Amino acid sequence: MEVTSGKYRRVVPSPEPISILELDAIKKLIEDDYIVISCGGGGIPVTNENKINFTEAVIDKDLVSEILATNIGASIFVNLTDVEGSYVNFKSKNKKLLRKIKVDKMKELLQDGNFEEGSMEPKIRTAVRFVENTDNKAVIASIKKIRNAINLKTGTIIYK
Repeated sequence: MEVTSGKYRRVVPSPEPISILELDAIKKLIEDDYIVISCGGGGIPVTNENKINFTEAVIDKDLVSEILATNIGASIFVNLTDVEGSYVNFKSKNKKLLRKIKVDKMKELLQDGNFEEGSMEPKIRTAVRFVENTDNKAVIASIKKIRNAINLKTGTIIYK
């Protein structure tokens, strides 16, 4: 148990997601022109060792979203947040917004610990994975600028 704000909170693991059991159904719905909302944080985690077993864990929405985007053949991966994009030195006076950055450079910044764990770090990690897995672009941007993000006109754009 963990105490936060005077309340108890149960701590459970957040293992790396591997696959999405409902992927075929999601693909079919997309092909049939449905808007599909899936893979948000708080999904039902399971293990699959010849039998599906429910387990106590938390599914990271960023990590599982990249798996979904890659497996449905998305042409762009858009990860929305409450800030304009990814910054280096985020909590200092000399913070710098990263606009367009090659995936190799972003990997270096990630490995050097430039992004806060549990906040921007998983978003960067998933964007890097998507670009490496697909050769397509990823963008991390403010939810307030979603249209511009989709058109790669705002946020942090990561490319090969």
